[in-house]
Amino acid sequence: MSRFRMIFFLLIVSSTAEAQFLKEIDVGLSLRSTTHLTQMYRDLYSPNTHLNFSLHTPFHVGHLQGNIRYLKSRAIPDDSQDYTQLNAELFWLAGVPLSSSLKIFAGVGTGAEIYFIDSWGGSTMETEVLFALKSELQYTWRNLIIFSDVTLTRVHIYYKMEYISFGAGLRYRLRPSQEVLNALR
Repeated sequence: MSRFRMIFFLLIVSSTAEAQFLKEIDVGLSLRSTTHLTQMYRDLYSPNTHLNFSLHTPFHVGHLQGNIRYLKSRAIPDDSQDYTQLNAELFWLAGVPLSSSLKIFAGVGTGAEIYFIDSWGGSTMETEVLFALKSELQYTWRNLIIFSDVTLTRVHIYYKMEYISFGAGLRYRLRPSQEVLNALR
């Protein structure tokens, strides 16, 4: 555990402290694959490949990333219901350049999982709190960013739910004008 803390500390210290908030906004879309780590949920549901929309921007120290994830899970036993899941997540990430165009990020996040469960008597909605650890590798070519990431998520519900998801996608870098930046700040 102390090695993890040391690596995370080095990522924080070496992140770009001179970064300006919203100076660049990376808008992206990725495909993700999720695997339940909790045996109970692994026996009940099979998540499909899903979509993730993200916004990534420099922050005062490190970077902020917001995600909206859409996921449908199929029930494995016949007596369970399928569900649709919508995640809203916010991550703080520290980045270390490996070269002029290759960078690795690591960080922590929190958010909400909203479940829409179709049952025989109608539809039910549930909201849960999540906490996550994330690692991302990104390659930048001009304004195009190709990235791959892994996220470990823990959802706080009555029964512990943990899952790991892998994603890959593209982001496009926008550089807002000074007038837009002043309006956003």
